[in-house]
Amino acid sequence: RKIDRVEIGNAILASDSQSLLTNGGFEDWSGDAALSNWTLTDAGSASSVNKESATTGPINHMVLTGSYSARLYVPTHITTLLQTVTPSVASQMVEVSMSAYVYCRAASSIRIQLDDHSSSYHGGTGWELLQYSTPTDLNDTSFTAGFYVVGNSVPSTSYIDRVAVWAGPREPREGLWEPVIGWEWMPSLAG
Repeated sequence: RKIDRVEIGNAILASDSQSLLTNGGFEDWSGDAALSNWTLTDAGSASSVNKESATTGPINHMVLTGSYSARLYVPTHITTLLQTVTPSVASQMVEVSMSAYVYCRAASSIRIQLDDHSSSYHGGTGWELLQYSTPTDLNDTSFTAGFYVVGNSVPSTSYIDRVAVWAGPREPREGLWEPVIGWEWMPSLAG
């Protein structure tokens, strides 16, 4: 493969020590469709969430990090995939932030939902980093974090990986990556 550009930056990982989510990397499944710590709600009972497995030959590009991602299929009805977060840190009137990598080819289909507030929609361009922040309510000791999907007009399949949620002032966890200048790539040598 020809490498024509190298960039360096900080990646948001689900295993970040500041993340308040459990299983934000979608690595914990008790079956192919039994995702631990997340709840799928669908008015039409036709949506599904399934385990997407990493492969090596050919590489499964729908898993960014680790062994699995979540494949969320929504054919017709509004669907949510949420986790209730009860943090051990202050959560009343605190800004909470969420970031997630989502692959989707249907524009305006999926968005982040955080404490009953929603981000702008995914653009439908493939892998996109979705980020959103909102303050929690006065009496919140817990809040929900996850995804809101509109399936009314166009069925969609989304692949989700590397989800993180944190409380407190928002920091630029992952911004634009910096190009590396003067790099050299040396391919492996036979023998």
